[in-house]
Amino acid sequence: MDPRDGVVHCEEHGESQATFVCRHLVHGMGLGFYTADDPDSARPDAWCGACERLRVQHGGEWPEDVEATLGATLQCAGCYDRARVRNAVEP
Repeated sequence: MDPRDGVVHCEEHGESQATFVCRHLVHGMGLGFYTADDPDSARPDAWCGACERLRVQHGGEWPEDVEATLGATLQCAGCYDRARVRNAVEP
């Protein structure tokens, strides 16, 4: 499977949509869950509250040095959904 094709194979969830999250969301809990504004994607790129604060400090952009701290990590749709639930925080 090639994630550039939009499909990834996960040992736990099998073949599904390829998604990307910041490295903090992969194992984090209660970190916040922010997503790109992409109405065409059921699972847009996502990042935690700390990464969101950095993005906001840079005018809503992802400069190269800030983007490097994200540690974008490939996940399957099932792992993405689990990370979303695990990291969601109540307003």
